[in-house]
Amino acid sequence: MAKDTLNLVIVTGMSGAGKTVAMQSFEDLGYFCIDNMPPNLLPKFWELVHESGTIKKVALVVDIRSRAFYDEIFSMLSQVDEDEQEKHQKVDMKILFLNASDEELVSRYKETRRSHPLAMEGRLLDGIEKERELLSEIKGRASVEIDTTDLTPRQLREEIFDNFQESSGVPTFHIEVMSFGFKYGLPIDADIVMDVRFLKNPFYIKELKTQTGVDKPVYDYVMDDPETKNFYDKFSGLLKDIIPGYEKEGKTSLTIAIGCTGGQHRSVAIAQRLGTDLKKKYYVDITHRDMEKSQKKVIEDGRK
Repeated sequence: MAKDTLNLVIVTGMSGAGKTVAMQSFEDLGYFCIDNMPPNLLPKFWELVHESGTIKKVALVVDIRSRAFYDEIFSMLSQVDEDEQEKHQKVDMKILFLNASDEELVSRYKETRRSHPLAMEGRLLDGIEKERELLSEIKGRASVEIDTTDLTPRQLREEIFDNFQESSGVPTFHIEVMSFGFKYGLPIDADIVMDVRFLKNPFYIKELKTQTGVDKPVYDYVMDDPETKNFYDKFSGLLKDIIPGYEKEGKTSLTIAIGCTGGQHRSVAIAQRLGTDLKKKYYVDITHRDMEKSQKKVIEDGRK
């Protein structure tokens, strides 16, 4: 019986064409990433992947810094393929080749003041031309080739997402909706903070005081108030208008923090409603940072 498919991406191409950005992009897609692995270590590494039982997506940068690359990479990949067949393991292997024009590569190297690995003591252009010749075979075997000459890092990232997101099974953008209590401090990782302390407070209703915003009586008390309805319509509408902008700029996550005094009633109810609504379109996590802590304190204070 076949096991789950292992996804292997070999990231290669011209030096200076964007492999660093590529690896960061694959990390955001949930890949286990390794830069500059010597090809002769690939079979051993693959054994470790099997033993882990948890790694299903791997991206490897292999380039001219690994001098054995040209002679060994194809034989090593063939050996991996044969081993996987013996283990009845399906491997989906792709080669991503990153390219750019000579003019652009020269410009990038001059801008960063780095030396080309094949032109440490010679002309930069000579090193680039030699590298093109050495990489011609693997370029011909590439599953995907991306020319980064006119691409910004964000655009390269989008190209990689377009080509590899489906096989990764990992959402590239997710939203964290968090409730919190101002008395316990602002969440330092929040991108958007909304203060809802102006809403009616269930804390002063005896039968609601020890409950939380996830309990229906408290949730209904907060959400059924006309002032809350008016606020929520405007706030949620604003978020739905601006969230696509965060996605467009390449942001992979957005944390929206909703705060009230203790983080037990109003903020929890609003966060629950907002998270549920946003789940219709986005991958969303809902967390309540201070809810249990605040509830526990209210109960303990009531016993004194």
